Amino acid sequence: MATMNSIDSSKGRLRGTYIAIMIPLGVAINYVGGQIASSLGLPIYLDSIGTVIVAAIMGPWVGAISGALYNIISALIGGNILGSLFAICNICLCMIKK
Repeated sequence: MATMNSIDSSKGRLRGTYIAIMIPLGVAINYVGGQIASSLGLPIYLDSIGTVIVAAIMGPWVGAISGALYNIISALIGGNILGSLFAICNICLCMIKK
């Protein structure tokens, strides 16, 4: 039986690369989800999907960074600076334990 040499993403040297890829990906998924929900007039917030996905794959702190960055970026794009306070909600969303 042949074994493959692999690098564990949680402890290996590529973790920084994975984090650098997953944070912008989570922000993009959040932005697209938010745009879909607002354009269709859905009574549900889809702008936390990327945060949950990143937190599930990379851990809660990386997910919290992704969610907070999304809220700050969307507040700057939308012109509603007080909307960046919802970053607290995304951070708390990632810190919920079973």
